[in-house]
Amino acid sequence: MKKGNIVFLGLVSLGIVGGAIAIGVYSWRQATYLPDWYVSDAVASDTRVADSDSPRETIERKIIREVEYQRVEQSTGSQPQTEEFTVSLDQQDVNDLFVSAIAQRSEGKALLQSAKGVQATIKEDTVEFGAVVNPRNLSLENLNPNQKKTVNQVIQSLPGMSNRDIYVGIEGDFQIQQGQLQLDENAKVKLGNVTLSLQEVAQRMGISPEELAKQLNLNLDSQLQDLNISDVEVRDYEALIKGSFPR
Repeated sequence: MKKGNIVFLGLVSLGIVGGAIAIGVYSWRQATYLPDWYVSDAVASDTRVADSDSPRETIERKIIREVEYQRVEQSTGSQPQTEEFTVSLDQQDVNDLFVSAIAQRSEGKALLQSAKGVQATIKEDTVEFGAVVNPRNLSLENLNPNQKKTVNQVIQSLPGMSNRDIYVGIEGDFQIQQGQLQLDENAKVKLGNVTLSLQEVAQRMGISPEELAKQLNLNLDSQLQDLNISDVEVRDYEALIKGSFPR
């Protein structure tokens, strides 16, 4: 499978979950669950995906502007001179950061354009990022023939779900390393309200958890890759990006 192919991975994940559960009344309701942010925000808002390019510049400018502001404040003595920065991101900022990273790839951009809504949710110490999609509307043009065949088989294997809105997400802690958004090993894949660990997904796909984790890594825009980011801390419903000033 093409590394980082989010469209393909997402659909395979759907097939894994759909095949792993017997679609009875309870599990059907869980698998077809739509998040509150989508159900309650059906008309407008930040969850709608109109142009996946639009958040990218905004979030990068915001982070870089804050880093430069802290550098100036330290150089003038307005703040203690530590040569380090901390940038606080709220939920919308984190959403924009994930959208930006996904849009770096053509297949990721296609997923964003096909999605009916995307949203990052900061929980107490984790982040969940997901999309509401209709499997029939997902673009397959960036997949190779074998991947297209598998995706079509997956769609056909989802009784009653192949032409309805469904929610696919990833939940976990994340770090920024070597210019990439990287999820931790305890991250989970979600279909509706059904959850699978990366280990379970990797086992069903016949690959190692490490390889699956690599496929989920997202490249950041080059502007952010130049920052010396050393840590990302998710706490109290915000994400703190920490690092040292570029030389």
